[in-house]
Amino acid sequence: MIGNFSFSLTRNGNLLGEFKNNTPFFTESADRIAGSPEGFIGKYFATWQENHHPRSAILEITKLGTKSLKLTWRENNEITFEGVGEINDESILFGEYSYVGKA
Repeated sequence: MIGNFSFSLTRNGNLLGEFKNNTPFFTESADRIAGSPEGFIGKYFATWQENHHPRSAILEITKLGTKSLKLTWRENNEITFEGVGEINDESILFGEYSYVGKA
């Protein structure tokens, strides 16, 4: 599965976003659990719904390039999704992701 996403950074350093794959846009939110409240880099507890069922994962965002970031979602300590994004206007992260796990 390949899809795209966008995240906005809140004043408190959390993420609000949307993702799309072979379905309409859905929302995803992520509460920061480690890292500076400024910027996207850090570790988050992410939640979203798939087929009307809640899901959650640990989302880790790390630096990949000058404006690009790597995103890794882990469920039960296994990587289930990976993505690459680019920061636009310092406040929005756009990117693409793919499914890599079994969860």
